[in-house]
Amino acid sequence: MIDLIGAAIEISAWLTQHNVPHFFIGGLAVQYWGEPRLTADVDLCAVTDMSTADALVQGLLKDFDALPDAENTARHVQLLPLRSSTGVTIEVALGFTGFEKKASARARTIEVAPGKNIPVCSAEDLIVYKIIANRPRDIEDVDSIILRQQDRLDRRYIRNMLKDMEQLVEDAECVRRFDAAWGKAFPGSGRPAGPEGHTT
Repeated sequence: MIDLIGAAIEISAWLTQHNVPHFFIGGLAVQYWGEPRLTADVDLCAVTDMSTADALVQGLLKDFDALPDAENTARHVQLLPLRSSTGVTIEVALGFTGFEKKASARARTIEVAPGKNIPVCSAEDLIVYKIIANRPRDIEDVDSIILRQQDRLDRRYIRNMLKDMEQLVEDAECVRRFDAAWGKAFPGSGRPAGPEGHTT
C-alpha cells in the first residue's frame, strides 16, 4: 500500500525544520474537504521567493531522491518532483505569488496520525487551485467540495480571488467555471455564499 500519510509527514517535517511555509493541495486536501478519492502522490506548495528558491530546491535535492530532470523542471515550471524514503512521489510546487502567501496564512493544521500534523489549504483556496488547473478531475473535486461544505464556503472570497488570478494565469474563464460548479450544486437558488451571505 502507498504510504501517502508517511510521505506527507516526511516532507512537512523537513519544510517545518527549515522554516519554509507550506500547505498540502492535492488528494490529501480533497479527502479532508471533499470526497475521498484514490491518489498516488502527495502534492503541496512551498512558499518561497526568487532570492531563496534555489537554496530551497538544492536543500530538497540533497535530502530527498529526485525524479528524472527534477532540477530542470523546478527551474522552468516551478515544480520539484521528489520521492519519499518509501518511494512515494512528492510534487512540491514553488509558490511565489501573493495568493500562495495568503493561502499559507489561511491553511488549517490537521492531525493525520497520532501526534503528527500537516497543514492543508482552506477549502476556498483548494477550490481556487482546482478551478485554475481545470482538468476534468479537478472540476469533479470542486463539485465534491461544494457539495460537502455548502454554505460554510466563503463564495465572495473565492470569486474575488479567481477574478484577481485570471490575468495572472491568462484564463478569463475562471470565475465562470466556479459559478457553473456552484450552479450545479444549487441550481437557480440564492443559497448563502458563506460567512458574508453574498450570493451574486
